[in-house]
Amino acid sequence: MVKALIFQVLILALLVALCFLIFGGIVNDIISVSTAGGWDDFFRDTVQSIADGTFDGTTFAQQLAQSIDKTQAAIEAIPNMWNRVEFSYITCIILVILYRMLISFSDVAVCFQIAEFMTSNTERPFTWFVVKKFGESCSFIFRQMLLALPLDLLVLIGSTGLSLIFVLTLRWWSIIPAAIIALFMYSARHAYLAFWLPSLVTEGKNVRQSCINGLTVIPRRFWHVFWKTFVVILLMACISLVSLLYIDNALLKLAVGTVPNLCLFFILKCINLVEYFQATNKPYFYKKVYVEGTDQFNKKMAREKRSSKSAKTTKNK
Repeated sequence: MVKALIFQVLILALLVALCFLIFGGIVNDIISVSTAGGWDDFFRDTVQSIADGTFDGTTFAQQLAQSIDKTQAAIEAIPNMWNRVEFSYITCIILVILYRMLISFSDVAVCFQIAEFMTSNTERPFTWFVVKKFGESCSFIFRQMLLALPLDLLVLIGSTGLSLIFVLTLRWWSIIPAAIIALFMYSARHAYLAFWLPSLVTEGKNVRQSCINGLTVIPRRFWHVFWKTFVVILLMACISLVSLLYIDNALLKLAVGTVPNLCLFFILKCINLVEYFQATNKPYFYKKVYVEGTDQFNKKMAREKRSSKSAKTTKNK
């Protein structure tokens, strides 16, 4: 988990450096888009009004429209070499997709590493899997993005529309069940594709066959995977909301909003692997095995000798 965190931080730093090198000042404009829309104030005011009981659906819809208009205006104001607005949108989309693809390399490497440890009790370096499985990682990440991004957009648009309908037609409290429904939909999306990567790292099949195999296996353990996924995503949403509302420092907000969520996502990957092993009746190691002649075995024997010597000394006294 620590290595995956370091890997993602390095990827983010390299991507930012590359963007500054290629696009120059355009990066500052793209970063400012996230603050130009006033989304921090929008979410903070919404939560505060719900807590005070002063929430108004019409005001909420107006503030949401204003934030969207400000964000759109900020994107359109980004200068570009062809003086076309479309290039600004394309630049933002490319950077987001590139970051998502590169950051997913740690997920694939971690799953290969954990799966090998579960099946053979072998511990090989994280970087070995990053290099060795580079081709499979590229194929998996690209196809997963093609499948997951439309589903994520569908969930986002559907949950936003549902929230607006609830808020405008019912009272302020209706935003709470709307948010829960959105979390359920997003959790279901994750649970539906949860066995794709475990199938890839354990079955020796290609990416397409692993996807089909994962979709055929998931019905056996869907509810086991779903409720655990829902708990993890709920915790991630709460952490992100707290960091967004109550932390003003940008760097601290980024750290609190990403590091705990990375740890939770790492745990979710482990859960998916274990659930896949349970669904397919695969045996896996649950007890540490020390092979004679290895460093781990020698260290274990040295600890036992020290413990026995200490016990004898205490008994003699």
